Amino acid sequence: SSDLYKGKVSRITSQGKEAHHRVSLDRAASLFKGKSSEEQQEIRDRHARVGVHFGNDPRNLIGLSRERHTGGGDSVHRETEKMDRSIKKAGKESSKVFGAIKKLRSR
Repeated sequence: SSDLYKGKVSRITSQGKEAHHRVSLDRAASLFKGKSSEEQQEIRDRHARVGVHFGNDPRNLIGLSRERHTGGGDSVHRETEKMDRSIKKAGKESSKVFGAIKKLRSR
């Protein structure tokens, strides 16, 4: 509920930290897009069984220092951006990867 979320954010900020979504809102959005509310709830229930929560569910929040959250080069958000760039780059270079695999198999 909205009150539980607000309470969690309040507890985090009262410790001098920032609230960070473990599963980012924009990443999870595609899982739910075009699904009925029943289907969306099934997705939430299935993932909750393994400890994954979405959106503003208080269990999807952790408290991080400003530096760790959005600060320097090793902040969570910068690490995510680096990972996304690497994934995008790997997708463009997949033929090189598969070529290397073929060479390894042929030995």
